[in-house]
Amino acid sequence: MNGLVCQVSALNGAGNKKIALVTGGNKGIGFEICRILGSPQNNILVILGARDTNRGNEACNKLKQQGIDAIFRELEVSDVNSVKNCAAWIQDNFGHLDILVNNAGIFYKTGPLSKEVARHTMDVNFYGTLYCCQYFVPLLREGGRVVNMSSRMALFARLSPTLFKKLTKQDLTIPELCELMESFIRSVENGRVKEDGWFRHSYGVSKVGVVCLTRILARDEKRQDILINCCCPGFVRTDMTAPNAEKSPEEGADTPVWLALLPKGGPTGKFFGERKELDIRTNFPAPRLQLSKL
Repeated sequence: MNGLVCQVSALNGAGNKKIALVTGGNKGIGFEICRILGSPQNNILVILGARDTNRGNEACNKLKQQGIDAIFRELEVSDVNSVKNCAAWIQDNFGHLDILVNNAGIFYKTGPLSKEVARHTMDVNFYGTLYCCQYFVPLLREGGRVVNMSSRMALFARLSPTLFKKLTKQDLTIPELCELMESFIRSVENGRVKEDGWFRHSYGVSKVGVVCLTRILARDEKRQDILINCCCPGFVRTDMTAPNAEKSPEEGADTPVWLALLPKGGPTGKFFGERKELDIRTNFPAPRLQLSKL
């Protein structure tokens, strides 16, 4: 089955199913989230978003072969025009969304911390999540769910007290948060990461941004029963981590799927791991991850 047939059959079969969009859905945790959400008992049509058309269509076809109602849509989360086009396509074809899982992300395993690494990491992990929330969350119907992928590397205890206070203030706005993320990139460029109170991992800082963004979005959401949360999937065996990681992609998908299917009255604006809330104000254990071995 080619990509076009995959799309047409899914569009024709949407019916009364819920509509879920999973970014970065062509492999790893994202693919497993698509597979589990799209299981027949959930009655969900899954839109698999990915930047690579060939890999996206291949993943979509694998899901179809397993009886999953899936459709591929090209999506580069760091490109606001790509996100806008995808949102317009969803509006035109379905009229709404029910579930948004912002799974797409990038992690540089090796090499020095440079402005280029910090910029690219922030553009994909933080701004990509922000763009998707800005354009897809308005499409959510009542009962909609948003799951943003973060990490236990988002340890506020590693930040200076000044940055900690700024990032955790109750009335933090999205423009203020964006400026803080930009200030990290400037610190990298100027060689002042430690002096300015940051820690030396652009991935971790970008995921701090995701935790804060999730809290802001949940606080400001006025519609009924829209739940917006973020989570750490754990140390998962993917091409972004290491082959000896403790979890399989299927195991890593457990908490994101759980959040995507939360019942009415569930939590919102929270950070979870292993289906348990993580308190970002305390120095909870970091994952068993040795960056030097990645």
